[in-house]
Amino acid sequence: MTVAAVLGAATAALLRRVTILAPAAATVAILGAMMLPAPVVWPTVAFNLIAVALAGHGIWRGARYYERRPYWAGLGLLVLLIVSRFFEYESHLMIKAVGFVAAGAVLIYAGIKFETRLRARSGETHDA
Repeated sequence: MTVAAVLGAATAALLRRVTILAPAAATVAILGAMMLPAPVVWPTVAFNLIAVALAGHGIWRGARYYERRPYWAGLGLLVLLIVSRFFEYESHLMIKAVGFVAAGAVLIYAGIKFETRLRARSGETHDA
C-alpha cells in the first residue's frame, strides 16, 4: 500500500511539496538568524527544536508508511544532534561514555525492530 493510496493523491502531492520546501525554508531561516547579534540564544534553541521535529517526523513517517529512507534519515539527524551536544558541552568522560553506549543501544534496538517490521510486512504483500 502506497502513501498516495492511504492519504489520497492530493494530500500526497502536498506532502511531497512540504518535504521539498521544508529544508529550503529552514536554510533561509538559519542564514537570517546568522545575521543577528552574537549573544542571541533563541534562534539556536528554535532551530534545535525544528531539527528535532524534522527528525521525529522522518522517524514517524518511515515507521508509519514502512519507508526506509525517511526513517533512517530522521534517526541519523537525531543521532547527529545528540552527538553534537555531547561534544558541545564539557562534562565528565564517564557521563559521555554512558550516554554514547545508551544512545547506541537504543539506535541498534530501534533499527532492528524497524527492519523486522518492514521484512514481516514485505513478506505479506509485494506492492512496495
